[in-house]
Amino acid sequence: MAAGLVLVATAPNAVVLGVGLFVSGVCASAGAQLSTLAGEHAAPQHRGRALGTLTAGISAGILLGRILGGTMAEQFGWRHTLLVVAAACVAVGGTALGALPRAEVHASERYGSVLRSMPMLLRSDRCLRIAATSGALWFFAFSLVWVSVSLALSLPPLNLSPAAVGLYSLAGLTGILATRCAGTLADRYGSPRVILVGLALAVVCAITMIFSLQLTPVLLVSLALFDAGLFATQVANQSRVPSLDPARPARFNSTYIAVYFVGGAAGTAVGGSLVSWIGWPGAAGVAAAAITAAALVTGLARQDSIDWSHEPEQDVR
Repeated sequence: MAAGLVLVATAPNAVVLGVGLFVSGVCASAGAQLSTLAGEHAAPQHRGRALGTLTAGISAGILLGRILGGTMAEQFGWRHTLLVVAAACVAVGGTALGALPRAEVHASERYGSVLRSMPMLLRSDRCLRIAATSGALWFFAFSLVWVSVSLALSLPPLNLSPAAVGLYSLAGLTGILATRCAGTLADRYGSPRVILVGLALAVVCAITMIFSLQLTPVLLVSLALFDAGLFATQVANQSRVPSLDPARPARFNSTYIAVYFVGGAAGTAVGGSLVSWIGWPGAAGVAAAAITAAALVTGLARQDSIDWSHEPEQDVR
């Protein structure tokens, strides 16, 4: 990832820039892969809490990245900012080598075969499809909102600087607190309840944000609760994925994460265009619709009596 960021920071043309972005983007999945480790090493009855702690750390990184990134880009330019991030990646990578548990890997299949099996898992396992589809929908909404609101705040009539826009990310502190609580609640009451409550909170906030771009206190509170709802939902949803097949938790989790990030990438890709085409209210409305769709997917699964009971030691398919 550090190499990709250096390539982006020093890119002389669009081709090199694209290659660097691709490399850094692929390697950025390392953070998401930590959830597999957490799921494998945590006791089944504490899996939600473990994933909540991990997600809290990821949330803190997202929050600090927005704030520091905006400030540094304004002061030193985006190229120098990326070089600093590349150095941080090297430091974190070195720390991880010493801190993470070492495990012997006995691969019975080639990597390409594993990748080809992921679509088959989605086709054959309905519970995985439901979890991945709903996750992709709300990550689409999450990415869409943050890309869109950053752009909308920088345009007239507000014309905020990158540093000022970054400060709006302080609202994400609530999301960090919610991840810890959500993991514990998912362990105690089951994932579906936490998911539906989180989605209900997020969709109300998305609708509120349609009308509150220039009402700073209302927008900040809405962003805070929006993040809290979706981060809580993510922890509760992902905590149940390893239980779908205790013999292959890593493969199931990787399949889930792949679909999840496709949704997030789509939200990031269309966020700016939606603000240009239909304005901030339209973009927030699209996010609300996506979250509503995720809630419908989860709710219909409950009505069909799919076994989402929080019993990780059993195969619930």
